[in-house]
Amino acid sequence: MASDVTRKHCASSDACKQTGIAVCEGCSQAFCTKHFIHHRQFLGDQIDAVISEYDQVQYALNEQKTNIDSHPLMKQISDWEKESIVKIQEKARELRQELIQKNTIHLEKLSKKLQDLSEQLKLGREHDSFVEVDIGNWKKSLNDLKENLALNSILRIN
Repeated sequence: MASDVTRKHCASSDACKQTGIAVCEGCSQAFCTKHFIHHRQFLGDQIDAVISEYDQVQYALNEQKTNIDSHPLMKQISDWEKESIVKIQEKARELRQELIQKNTIHLEKLSKKLQDLSEQLKLGREHDSFVEVDIGNWKKSLNDLKENLALNSILRIN
């Protein structure tokens, strides 16, 4: 029989006085048969908890993989997109209005110059008071008006 000096008592917190006959490799404590079984059940419960937590993480990962649209940044991106579209539409409206105003002014100026040229041509024909220089000036004025009218159609936006 072994002496009391070499025997270890059960490491259970129940103040068990029995001899520890099984040593746990993980915590290096000796337990009696009854408490060793409880210790193994406790370790089994812990691994079950870890497996359960693993399953939850795996489920969350699969959810994120399959439901990328539910990612929090997706809403942020969608909101940014909508706000940007609204800003672009507002700017486009402003630019259209500005173009309409400037184009109207430009066309009114051209119309006035064309009207003035029309008067000069009419008076020149009625009074038969024109010479080659007048015809050259009127041609130049008419070409200038045509160029200005053509420039109106090649406007660009930067």
